[in-house]
Amino acid sequence: SVFNDIKTAAVEIGSGRIELSRSDSVSYIDFKTGSVEDFDCRIQQFGNGLRFYTGGQGNTGERLRINSDGDVGIGTDAPDFPLHIFHPTSNNIALFESGDAFATMGLSDSNGSVSFLTTLGSLRIGVNGDAGTIGSNSTLAIGIKNNGYVGIGTDNPDDLLELVGTDPVLKLHDI
Repeated sequence: SVFNDIKTAAVEIGSGRIELSRSDSVSYIDFKTGSVEDFDCRIQQFGNGLRFYTGGQGNTGERLRINSDGDVGIGTDAPDFPLHIFHPTSNNIALFESGDAFATMGLSDSNGSVSFLTTLGSLRIGVNGDAGTIGSNSTLAIGIKNNGYVGIGTDNPDDLLELVGTDPVLKLHDI
């Protein structure tokens, strides 16, 4: 163990671990590129969670937080969900990109799943997929081609709106 002069902080190394402790504050690891600034990046322990700071050059701010309950906040210090992303000025807050010809995103619960698949600028929405998957074995519900044509029951509509099924019916109701 290595202690500071007044024994309020220690670094302990042994048995495959590095342990940081401070009795007067939270423990942290700083990464620096020079001796002038406080730090470029920091990983800081707080209340059984972690904070991650980046920026340096006097512009360092908290970028990511993992609370003690496992909720992750990106751009927020108070995540309300398992993943909470916030940006104060941008309307574009996330991009999920595949290097393949297809990209699929799924939503799943304990009873089933839905999928959103894109390829060549078109969108397919599948429903009734297997639970716990990104929509595996789902049934096509809606397809929107890259020309704006919408298909219900088909992903290859030939007109602005096309319904495909064993007995396709379009009902319009007023309220």
